[in-house]
Amino acid sequence: MIPDRFEKTLTIPVKVVKGEFHYFYGGQLPSLAEGTICDLIVPVWAFEDKNFLAKLEARQVEELLPKGARIFTAISSAGVPIHFRNLAFTSKELAQNFGGRHAEEVKQKLFANNPDSLFVEVVLEEPLLLELRGAKHGRLMRVRCVIPDLQNEKAVSLNHAYRLISEAFEPNRISHAGNVFQKMVHLDSQGICHPLDELRNKLAAIHQGSLIHPDLS
Repeated sequence: MIPDRFEKTLTIPVKVVKGEFHYFYGGQLPSLAEGTICDLIVPVWAFEDKNFLAKLEARQVEELLPKGARIFTAISSAGVPIHFRNLAFTSKELAQNFGGRHAEEVKQKLFANNPDSLFVEVVLEEPLLLELRGAKHGRLMRVRCVIPDLQNEKAVSLNHAYRLISEAFEPNRISHAGNVFQKMVHLDSQGICHPLDELRNKLAAIHQGSLIHPDLS
């Protein structure tokens, strides 16, 4: 998997002095790379503009994928039990079976992100919803889904489905948790491959556009 360079972060304590940020322990703030995007964590009581606060706290729920959508979960090809190995797709098989005229593009995308992976299908039994709140990363809501290759075993969320798949196909792993945004991809009816993280980012970008302060619009 490609490392996420944004995953490791460091907290810099600051205080507001006459409308400007100062390093809490004195001295100047450290120099940061141009264009760096940071999260500013502020206690709610400190907001003077209550309308802007309400906008940041507003909860919005959007459909990420419709009922019946097919999602494929990446698992490590190493250590898969023999009786499960033929049930999972390689990136080439997945592209050929579902990619259509986009087969080569799908194969390259799947292989680039998960070079040593096999893929197990999950089918949504209801729409997959994403909860958006302020500038926070979208959070997947629970969704009923089924895993055909595990005798149509039911799951109550994509995280639950991922755990069930990992327990069956990756029995040697110590932990069966994983980031579904990075481990799951959707192939639409036209054969185009959409990692869940990509779909989330598109919805989040639209939502965050509504957070522009009126003084800046």
